Amino acid sequence: MRYFIAHLLSGDAKRCHERVVRELRRTHKIPLPKRHSPPHLTIKPPFECGLMGIVEVERALRAFARAHTAPRCTLKGFGRFGFKTVYLDLYRSPEAVAFVRACVAHLNREVRWLPRNHLEGNTPHVSVARHLDRATSVRVWRAIKHLNATADMYLDTLVVLKRTGDQWVTRTIIHVP
Repeated sequence: MRYFIAHLLSGDAKRCHERVVRELRRTHKIPLPKRHSPPHLTIKPPFECGLMGIVEVERALRAFARAHTAPRCTLKGFGRFGFKTVYLDLYRSPEAVAFVRACVAHLNREVRWLPRNHLEGNTPHVSVARHLDRATSVRVWRAIKHLNATADMYLDTLVVLKRTGDQWVTRTIIHVP
């Protein structure tokens, strides 16, 4: 099975993300991705494992959550990765960045078979448009950088999502105090 680890947006942060995505879909005809997932901040990108493997990952996540407190952060402003992805940025939130990096390091240390990516945790973000071509990306960037999109949130959950068909569905929610 295929899984990934994220923080699912809720409250104001989710509404802010949905408003931006809705505006992009309306004005720039940005389609929903083929493999749709709920609005989230990725902590560990997709990986494959069996039932025993995901149980080990969940055990490591629970240990991490018990040892940490949920950092407060603000989604504000936009960034992009080349021309392919536009995202909402974690605005001046060193605690949230440190939390994500610590979680990734903990998983990589405790679950040694998990694949590692040298970019994991470097730029925590919430994607609003992905898989863009160059022309669309330029149009989106010109329009989006002027939008007022701001929301406060806590990284108070670690969620394991499982791919089922073309959807990512929640398997496990682990609360961070």
